[in-house]
Amino acid sequence: MNNPLDVWPNAWKSLQQMIPGNSRHDEELHERIGALEQQVTRLEQESQWRGIELNTTIERNAERDRHVREWTLADKITALVLFVIAVGVLVPVFLTVAS
Repeated sequence: MNNPLDVWPNAWKSLQQMIPGNSRHDEELHERIGALEQQVTRLEQESQWRGIELNTTIERNAERDRHVREWTLADKITALVLFVIAVGVLVPVFLTVAS
């Protein structure tokens, strides 16, 4: 059976020959796929490292927050003690001045 392009002029045949063959195209595709697979692997490794960095940052922030909460509690206790001392000093002063 004849190829339909056999009926067309020679210019069409030469154009068909200029189109790269499937084997060359497949090789290019396999190269691109290999490059993309390498890029995906690199990005997965980078995301794992970033995840480790993120976990470390979260742990550091949690430790700092716990420390801040401890200091907040200490600040509240100190403020309460100073308030009681101030009231303990000022009440007798006002009672003395009022009498």
